[in-house]
Amino acid sequence: MVSAVLDRAGALTETIKNDYGEDLLVQTQLRNVADKFHILIQVKGTTLKARKDGGYSFSIDKLHVRRWTSHLQPVLVCIYDQKSEKIFAFYPRAMFSPLELILSNRKYLTIRLNNEDIFNDDTALKFMWRCRTEYFSNMLACYENMLDYSVAYGMGKQREEKLVREARFVIFEFFRDMGIIEYGKDEVAPEVKKMIANVANNFTKLHPEDVEKGEITLREVFMLALVAYSTSITEGNGIPHNLLERGTDLLGEYIKVVDRVSWNQTKDLVPTGGWLEDEAPKSKPHSSKKGKGSPAGMDAQPVRTGRR
Repeated sequence: MVSAVLDRAGALTETIKNDYGEDLLVQTQLRNVADKFHILIQVKGTTLKARKDGGYSFSIDKLHVRRWTSHLQPVLVCIYDQKSEKIFAFYPRAMFSPLELILSNRKYLTIRLNNEDIFNDDTALKFMWRCRTEYFSNMLACYENMLDYSVAYGMGKQREEKLVREARFVIFEFFRDMGIIEYGKDEVAPEVKKMIANVANNFTKLHPEDVEKGEITLREVFMLALVAYSTSITEGNGIPHNLLERGTDLLGEYIKVVDRVSWNQTKDLVPTGGWLEDEAPKSKPHSSKKGKGSPAGMDAQPVRTGRR
């Protein structure tokens, strides 16, 4: 039954024959291109205990939960309730802290579930998007940590610049998966530019004084547009903080270089507040497509995060 749900959601599943706990290996895809990660699924059959509030609960060995929360790949636990014949699911990594589990003296944990945790086509698709955004967020965090380490230990400017370029490429690939950058064109999707324009217009109409004082700047416009668009695409998952911060800067830089008209139109509504005024590349970075430039390319300057 779990495999059937995943199949309808567009994923491929394979039963793990000789396993140490997990039962299914899942390969998700987007636009017929396999994602760069796998999902592991543990399937359990039991009779859930009904609660007074209409939900359900059951107990589980803490050691199993520790394994799932510490796993490199995302692990989803699916529970088949033999009484209701419904499938419920929970994501241990989102419910428990590995450190708290280690410090806890309890041998068993109580898992509480309700109808929002029913595993179906929609919730499966939403979880796939969650795993997709987490993958890019984790990849970006790896490069950010390596960059911090490189700077702290003086490993050289050349290495630092390489790590910056690699981190920016992760964001660019995330933009492509999200549809923010159109495949084959490397241009910002019209829907994204429209959303940026709408946010800028709304700020100007609803908060004119804040805009005039510079308390709302162009960076806030791009950031809010990125949040709104990401939420609509990812089945409500939104966007992790590091992707939001870095992605906002890269999106602004990208539009400033490849679509100057849109950049100027938005800037006329909301002031930049100094954002990207001193960071724009002097020339379009190298791109594999002739005649095209991309601020996610290898010659771009480091992206700063946070407000200035």
